Amino acid sequence: MCEQSTCNGSTMNKPADKNLEHLREYGWNWFNYHAEQRTSMFNYSLAAASLLAAGFGAAIDKHPHLAATIGFVGALVTWSFFLIDGRNDKLVRRGERVLKAFEWTDFPNITQAPASDAAHPMPGGILIVDEKGVRTTAKDNTVVQYFRGTHRIHLRLIELIFCVAFLCGAFVSIWTPDAFQLREPPVAENVKILSDQVARLNASLMAMTDRIANASSLQGAGVSKPASGNAAPPVSPANMNDGH
Repeated sequence: MCEQSTCNGSTMNKPADKNLEHLREYGWNWFNYHAEQRTSMFNYSLAAASLLAAGFGAAIDKHPHLAATIGFVGALVTWSFFLIDGRNDKLVRRGERVLKAFEWTDFPNITQAPASDAAHPMPGGILIVDEKGVRTTAKDNTVVQYFRGTHRIHLRLIELIFCVAFLCGAFVSIWTPDAFQLREPPVAENVKILSDQVARLNASLMAMTDRIANASSLQGAGVSKPASGNAAPPVSPANMNDGH
């Protein structure tokens, strides 16, 4: 009878154990999937922000309006990733609640470590305790989570910083497009000055050439007229005989 009852009891407990194991596996798969998805989306957001920032930097000096467009697009994209990360955070928390429920019920049943082994105490859980093994009941505020380096604070903070930076760059490009105009290097300035000097010298040479040509033409005209007026009259043979 005892063996039969034990057998029946073990048979009755098997479906419950299977259900608990199935729920435990379901909760972990949910948590693991959305946690990995959150990390992947953050990596995609960094890649997109880097590409848009490179395009913004290439266009800001010569095409400020195009840079402003890239800035607004970058702000919209990073804001979308910010919202997606918030959604993923809520999905991850759902998986955490399931796993915390198993920690509350399963970890107290684990044999505790002896009091002499103070360096390696038996943990009271993973998600329901902090790093020091103290069970947490109240939710930490944002400041505490920031200094603890939690993902749900710092990931969203980085995305928010990118969004604000793109917006600032877009507005600056529209309002003060000349603020980012690059000054010409000294070599380009020297070449431009030399080109202007050569142009002025060429104009001076052309003016001097015109003056010389005009003076030569005037001088030629003045010499021909006096030569015709002062020429001696032709001597006739009669006059030659009168002289004798």
